[in-house]
Amino acid sequence: MDDQESGRQNAVLVAGLLVLPKQQRFQELAKAFASAHGHIPTETGRIVAEGRVVAHGWSGYARRYRPEILDWIVAEVSPYAGFDALLGAEGGYYPTMRIDVDWRMLPLADAYDAGQEDRADRRRAFRTMPGQDAVAEPEEVLPAPRV
Repeated sequence: MDDQESGRQNAVLVAGLLVLPKQQRFQELAKAFASAHGHIPTETGRIVAEGRVVAHGWSGYARRYRPEILDWIVAEVSPYAGFDALLGAEGGYYPTMRIDVDWRMLPLADAYDAGQEDRADRRRAFRTMPGQDAVAEPEEVLPAPRV
């Protein structure tokens, strides 16, 4: 898959996430974590890891594995060792979340902002979102009228 097609697919995923409440966005990240770690959803809604039920539904799974999910995604997309290290970054650092590149950064940005709010820290994630042209074919661009 080329970069342009990958960007379009990511933009479609982000558009779908933006209509969901933040809790459900995090559940989508939890599903990606589960898939990456061999945790399997069953037809009854339970999630199984290493032969045992670890959660009854995605909401419970997301709550149970929240720290691990956040540490996993931070390690995947940044040089920080984990989510707490990202929150406590020195020098006034705040991350740029490249949501235009990876949909998983949207729920991470939500969690970062909430974590900083809980700490009474004014820093928030800077978010780069997919452009409109990433979702649909670009239309013919007409020159701007002269005034």
